[in-house]
Amino acid sequence: MPVRRAAKIAAFVLMAAGLTLALVLFGRPGSVRELTTADGTTRLSSWCSPPIVSAWRHEHIGGWFTYASLSPAPSKFIWPACRPTARNRLALATALFFGGAVVFLLLRASQPRSRGDEPFPDPSIP
Repeated sequence: MPVRRAAKIAAFVLMAAGLTLALVLFGRPGSVRELTTADGTTRLSSWCSPPIVSAWRHEHIGGWFTYASLSPAPSKFIWPACRPTARNRLALATALFFGGAVVFLLLRASQPRSRGDEPFPDPSIP
């Protein structure tokens, strides 16, 4: 019985780790140098939204910053995007959560039952 209890606890921990990984903010991929301009100001937040949000969101990565058509096109900034990393983290979180859930359900289904737990006890057995 202690092995079954430890396995159930491990399955619960896997499920909790999967939920935590899917719902917690994470750092934007890339170095600090990629996230700052030459004068030291930050171009972009160093944090991404939780993977469950960032995996589906499209980020604006550059474009025109002035309205006048005579101005030259600004250089396009290529910022490290959150979406690819978020999708990887979300896939890992899903695998952890459902892996723990399967182990938990298998342990629960194979749990030996006592005679009183039967839904329809056989009256012929004394």
